[in-house]
Amino acid sequence: MACGFAQVPAFQTPPKLVVGIVVDQMRTDYIYRYWDNFGEGGFKRLCTNGAFLRDAHFDHVPTETGPGHASVFTGTVPSRHGVVANDMYVRATGKTLYCAAGPDTILGVGIDSVAGRKSPMNLLATTIADELERRFDGRSRTIGIAFKDRGAILPIGRTGDAAYWFGGGADGAFGTSTWYMRELPSWVQRFNGERLAASYLGRTWDPLLPRDRYHTPLPDDNPYEIPLTGADTPTLPIDLKALHKTSGSTGIIAYTPWGNTLTTDFALAAIEAEQLGADKVTDLLALSYSSPDILGHRVGPRAIELEDMYLRLDQDIARLLEELDKRVGPDAYTVFLTADHAALDVPAYLASLKGSAGYPDAAAMERGLNAELARRLRAGQVGARHDQRAGLSERFTDSHEEARCRTRAACSRGFPAHRSACRGSAHRERSLALRIHGGPAALAPARLLGASQRRCALRLSSGLLRGVWACTDQRHHARQRLELRHARAYPSLRSRHPSRQRSTAQLHHRHRPHHQHDRGPDDARCMHWLSDHRGAVALTSGFSSLSLSTSQGAGKAMLSLITWYQP
Repeated sequence: MACGFAQVPAFQTPPKLVVGIVVDQMRTDYIYRYWDNFGEGGFKRLCTNGAFLRDAHFDHVPTETGPGHASVFTGTVPSRHGVVANDMYVRATGKTLYCAAGPDTILGVGIDSVAGRKSPMNLLATTIADELERRFDGRSRTIGIAFKDRGAILPIGRTGDAAYWFGGGADGAFGTSTWYMRELPSWVQRFNGERLAASYLGRTWDPLLPRDRYHTPLPDDNPYEIPLTGADTPTLPIDLKALHKTSGSTGIIAYTPWGNTLTTDFALAAIEAEQLGADKVTDLLALSYSSPDILGHRVGPRAIELEDMYLRLDQDIARLLEELDKRVGPDAYTVFLTADHAALDVPAYLASLKGSAGYPDAAAMERGLNAELARRLRAGQVGARHDQRAGLSERFTDSHEEARCRTRAACSRGFPAHRSACRGSAHRERSLALRIHGGPAALAPARLLGASQRRCALRLSSGLLRGVWACTDQRHHARQRLELRHARAYPSLRSRHPSRQRSTAQLHHRHRPHHQHDRGPDDARCMHWLSDHRGAVALTSGFSSLSLSTSQGAGKAMLSLITWYQP
């Protein structure tokens, strides 16, 4: 989903300011669902005065904040820009690495040193901000703002002027890290001195509209929501002053609409103080609204609280656009709005509608995988689990029927239903990354999944896509081969890379006939694959089945990834 507008006709004067807005966890259908309650100056203005792309997306797994923001602002996929997850497994250390982590030499500025020890060092591709800095020889002003550090840092890349994120705590201050500066600018210090976060938390969160105008099939008090910390029920109104007093931190504002309002306030202060859009050199403001995601994981996409947040966000966006009209000029700036990822319905809610949904038992899944892997590979056990996603495939298109079914049976022991929409506690999608110790050297190619020699990382992914990695014997392959089968018709792609073992890598597309009725956002798609000389594969795309086999070394094995789209 993406929408935006440019007041300037194409190919004339470049805009003085580009404002890239990301709404964390926003689903496209929110535009349709809440349309009648939106005002004229926010989402409606973007959709009616600009281009509304209903099915514009990058296909990648997992769909998380880090990969999403990096993909939007680099224009490429995780295999290229390097941010493959919020927390990435590093084979050299055997540990996970946060996508916006900085080295020990990086410290926080204006916020806690741990929360501030962040940087874009893990980003491998240039962003819009980097390209603007190069185009205008450093004269372009590029700033990222968000509640989440990764939402502010990744969009402006490695050479952006500044990234500011919310530090929380008692003061509710915005800060940055020494990657960008040693001391906060005076305007940021003045803004923090106003203590707006504490001021916003001194109120009651009442519904913006009468209850009968909200588009939800559920009552406000329902079993599919989790109350905010300190609240007795997940219902409006909410006494924010009492919650603030109980928590002792301004961080609770991130779960409220005023997290978005505070973000907008800070953005407007930045536009004024940094003189964004004041000259002919194009500037960039990367603005990420994090609160919809933070609240969404708590209450799910059908909650009155979430709709109320979007109605108030609509007002914040209208206020932002109105100020841009005044300060920059209605014909002098360009705005785009998109999301880094979306969200699934709460599985328990789907189950109540007699849908096929449930929650996985990770321990049972691991036991089933251990047994199957030991039987087929005669190797070690699953060594580690990490990340926050899990999934079990229901769509099987691989021709290796026996291996497929046995793996499915082994993995499905952890699921209450044969088809499972997976989400864990607090409605957060879960994933399981598995590391096999002592496996054959032939499994070494999965470099980007965290593998090393005699180790293979298997990722079970979910989000808009669900998948499960399975290892099976594949003895008849004489060379390294990568096969991709999916449900859409695409031209054949082939890629060959020399290696020290003189092996080759091939990328094939096999498809069934494409029919008109197959089209839609749930179709399996493939956008990009990368295979290096060691057979490393970057999993970044939507597909229905992937098998990777290799004959490097004495052992032979095959990896199969089978996925489905959640209807």
